[in-house]
Amino acid sequence: NNAIIQKPDIMMSHICPIISDRVVLEQYKSNLGNTFYMFNGEELIYEYSPKYWIYGHMHGQHKLQVGNTILVRNAHGYPTENLKQEIRTIIIS
Repeated sequence: NNAIIQKPDIMMSHICPIISDRVVLEQYKSNLGNTFYMFNGEELIYEYSPKYWIYGHMHGQHKLQVGNTILVRNAHGYPTENLKQEIRTIIIS
């Protein structure tokens, strides 16, 4: 195999790559429906060790470090949720 595999700086997915209440807004913790917004991707996080993994679908801002990877979510949610989100800029160095 002559392929060179490079580790990515950024990975993105529509749903969260870990299954954990640590990434859920307080009012949705322990809701069984959360399982539809996450997948078991921790193996990918540790295998590829990207600097950032950006995901969405769940509402609200969130930031969590898993291994060497920072998981980031900045979904605005519904207007009735009044989450007062701000645009987040990430500089990759």
